[in-house]
Amino acid sequence: MTSPHPQSVEVGKQVEMRCIPPAGEPPPDVYWLKNNVKIEPADKNVILSKEGHLLIGEAKLQDTANYTCVAENIAGKRQSDPAMLTVYGEFYYAFLNIERRKVAYYQSHTWGALP
Repeated sequence: MTSPHPQSVEVGKQVEMRCIPPAGEPPPDVYWLKNNVKIEPADKNVILSKEGHLLIGEAKLQDTANYTCVAENIAGKRQSDPAMLTVYGEFYYAFLNIERRKVAYYQSHTWGALP
């Protein structure tokens, strides 16, 4: 099994996590884990290609996680090594100084989700 590679992507951009499952008879079913939890096909922003790759249409901060590819058939199950996807973007935040009745705006280039 070929494991996905760690990647970084800007918020709103598309990203593809590649996985090449091992050959098997019958061919294995491929699915993905996000932080060790199975990704359900109900998420419209995530597509599993026929080759087994994971496509995220518009990356969000919440997509920052470890992703693992799993291939399974009646003969067994194999998991790839996890690969970290980091989603980054520019964030604006403001501080309100009540005494001076002023708002100060700041821009920060931050990796990943804000705390």
